[in-house]
Formats: sequence, C-alpha cells, structure tokens
Amino acid sequence: MYNGKIVDEYTKCILTKGEKEKGKQHGEKITCVNTKFGKIGVLICYEIHFPEVARIMSLEDPIMLINIIGTGMYHDLQLEQWTTLAKARAIENEVYILGCSHYEEEIPLAYVYNSVGRCELMKTNECGGFVVEVDLDKSNAKVINYLEDRVPRLFNVLSE
Repeated sequence: MYNGKIVDEYTKCILTKGEKEKGKQHGEKITCVNTKFGKIGVLICYEIHFPEVARIMSLEDPIMLINIIGTGMYHDLQLEQWTTLAKARAIENEVYILGCSHYEEEIPLAYVYNSVGRCELMKTNECGGFVVEVDLDKSNAKVINYLEDRVPRLFNVLSE
C-alpha cells in the first residue's frame, strides 16, 4: 500500500500439498512487486525452497528479497533448513534477503542475510519487532555477478 492504494501484487505460485488439498489456487507469474523504494522480490513461505523462484525475481534486479513465512518453524531441523536456504538465495542472487514468521506456538523466526550471505540478524524464540539497517545501494551489489554467467539454454530441462 502506498498512500492507501494498492500499487502492485504477487500471488504465491508454489503451493504446498496441504494448500492444494484445501483448494488454494497458485499465482500465474513469478515477478517482483514495485515499491517506492524499488522492486522487491517477495517469496511467500514455502517458495524459499525453490531457487528458481528467487532467480526469476532476481532477473528483475530487485533491491532485496523478502520471505514472508506463514507460521513459525515446527522443529529445529526445519529452522536450520529454512535459514540455510535463505542464506543460499542471498549468495546465489547477490541480494539481501529478509524473512520473518508470525508466532503460532511454533518457533518464531526473523532473519536477514546480506548479499554475500553473512547473517546480519537471526532471532528465534523471540516475538516483537527488530530493526536492521539495509543500505539499498549495497543490498543488490553484484560483486561476482553470477547472473551474467548463466547459460539459460542449458536450463530448459527445468521447465519440463
């Protein structure tokens, strides 16, 4: 929302088995949302598990990726996997990734990894707001620029 108006939207494209069983419909296009700060890739919950989602969004050169998690983590292994995937998405796309969950009697989570994969915030089992300063000019600084080294014609098998 900006000045009380919806300026863009994104619908989750990768659904869990449970979401499909409940009749939820997936979005039709993986894309960033436009904000007054610049483009932001919003990976909704489970989408963090699919590097293709973050990569497609990263092709739009977002200022950051945000992972909005529907619930807390159910166990320590899930927490470890989730944060490892977030770190990988930050490294491979050379962009900050921020994530948070709400608390539903599971392990609440908030994290920030910078564009080289360093953890700048990790909060578990704490509820509330946390402040992290993100320099938007550095958030998507492409030091290695992995995107330039891609060979898309070799990736066609991913869409089969």
